[in-house]
Amino acid sequence: MRYLLCYTFIITLFSCSSIPVEPLLNSEPIITTKLDDYWLSTNDKQPSRLNRAQLKQLKEQNVKIIASYLIDSNGDVYDVNIIKTNTDENFTKLIRQSLQKRNFSPSPENLTKQPVYATSVLEFTSNK
Repeated sequence: MRYLLCYTFIITLFSCSSIPVEPLLNSEPIITTKLDDYWLSTNDKQPSRLNRAQLKQLKEQNVKIIASYLIDSNGDVYDVNIIKTNTDENFTKLIRQSLQKRNFSPSPENLTKQPVYATSVLEFTSNK
């Protein structure tokens, strides 16, 4: 039984994928306002760390968040900085974590996988 638990723990530990601590930079990152010219989001769904009740609350409050972040040469997100928000720190923290989980693939024009600093506006509004 002890071996089974140990084996399960080791398999779980190695099966968890994680983003490297340091970004991979093929060249010096540039600042862009045209993210789609460089990177395309591969998981552009609602933030995965928010449950339905939290999403509903954000929409009822008409939350708007402006965030900047680095997309490295692997398409991973680093250095998320919340520039402006109209919500509390708990939701801001969840949004930051959600942005860090996003992945990008290079656009057809971005053959060199140019790292970029990007800014996004995230709006949660109700359809009333």
